[in-house]
Amino acid sequence: MKNILDKHRKDPLKENVVKFLSSIEEDLWILKEDVVGTIAHVIMLHEQAIITDNEIKHILKELVNIIEKIDNGTFEIDKNFEDIHPYIENIVIQKVGTEIGGKIHSARSRNDQVALDIRLKVRSETLVLIDSLIKLMKSLLDNAEKAKEFNCPLYTHLQRGQLGVFSHYFLNYSYQIERMILKLFSLFDEINKNPLGACAIGGTSFPISRKKVTELLAFDAEIFNSLDAVSSRDHIISAIMVLTLIADMFSRICEDLIIWSSKEFGFVEFNDAYSSVSSAMPQKKNPDTAELIKGKMGRVYGALNHILFMSKGTPSGYVRDFQESKVALQTSFSTINMSVNILTGIFDTLIIHPEKMKSAVDNSLVLSLDLAEIIAKETNLSFREAHGLIGALVKKYDSNRDKIFNSANIEKISKEIFKKKATISQKDIDDILDLDYALSLRKSLGSPNKNQIELSIKSLKEKIQNYQIKVSNLMTFVQERMDELLQTAKKLSKILVK
Repeated sequence: MKNILDKHRKDPLKENVVKFLSSIEEDLWILKEDVVGTIAHVIMLHEQAIITDNEIKHILKELVNIIEKIDNGTFEIDKNFEDIHPYIENIVIQKVGTEIGGKIHSARSRNDQVALDIRLKVRSETLVLIDSLIKLMKSLLDNAEKAKEFNCPLYTHLQRGQLGVFSHYFLNYSYQIERMILKLFSLFDEINKNPLGACAIGGTSFPISRKKVTELLAFDAEIFNSLDAVSSRDHIISAIMVLTLIADMFSRICEDLIIWSSKEFGFVEFNDAYSSVSSAMPQKKNPDTAELIKGKMGRVYGALNHILFMSKGTPSGYVRDFQESKVALQTSFSTINMSVNILTGIFDTLIIHPEKMKSAVDNSLVLSLDLAEIIAKETNLSFREAHGLIGALVKKYDSNRDKIFNSANIEKISKEIFKKKATISQKDIDDILDLDYALSLRKSLGSPNKNQIELSIKSLKEKIQNYQIKVSNLMTFVQERMDELLQTAKKLSKILVK
């Protein structure tokens, strides 16, 4: 098929130049969006009397046919074309002639066309990702419910720091995911604007209605300034930045899982469906899914650098550099979408070993801060003095908890260091060795206190319901508009011409 743009060249493009310039394979990611956007544009042209009943009938018949081929997987591309936009136009022209098909591109440029396609695609991908993150959050909250009685160490510097419950970790992840969901809703609002009608850069003399296209494609509003509509790429950077934050979060979650599943910790075990075995060492069960999620997140970091370097220093207006933005977006969304589904499966099937966590607590000094706080509250020592006192006890008695958590030794060492006696009953000390009691004393908001854990679970479950309703409503609204658009196109393609 001959490229409709070639007739304007004195010499044809060389084959290697065509390959270098071409984005047609990458454009498959926005193929359906391009056709849907073209349908909306053509319907608007008809309503504005820019094309006739007869013309829209023939044009829409071919565009609907292309949509059907895309949906059933029979659409084929021609790699002789630089991109998908003239290829779609060319298909229509080959069927109905240039006199009719050539009107598709009236009041439109590839510049505002690709800007539209990307916004439609990112809008769709954003809603799908929000829905997937909600599923992941539900899985985490299910685990939080199961693990709220499982005492475990809370770590700093990968060393046992304070007493907690394993539920606290699942809630920690849930709050992070909630922030990502909110960022994605904000991204949806930023993306859901219509650039079509800006044309190449400075608008058009055709009597178009940008508001009609906005309505047909379920956008919230038009991007008012035509230069801004085709030139700005901050919305793409925003999208990949959010995805990079999600990638960073996933990477850290996976590192926790990898560490906890090691024999050195043994807190969790991956289900066989989400782990693999060594080719040589039969005793090993490897957390390969989590390791690969962590490794694949580098693609998203790379995409962010790609888009930032691509955008840096580009002049106002459209430049061909922007062609690369589709690659960065597709890489980021496909990597995150694949990973969130795997991570949800890992948590859905995760095996928890509370006895291993309890052993780690019992063989540690995670109650040292609790002891220091009791001393500071019950004696004449300040917290800093109590902190120094416990440090001296640990230095003297190493990890012997019986000698460190001993009222006589506390009194003796306090007199040696501070020349004053810190008197505390052995009963008060023994009480905080009761793990449930020790946690009950942590009444600060957001602590692993049982009441705070219950409050967090309840609050997050309520938020999930609200987010699920919101994203479902948005998905339904957008899909209904797309269905209406295609129904209108089919109806107009069968219009009776007088």
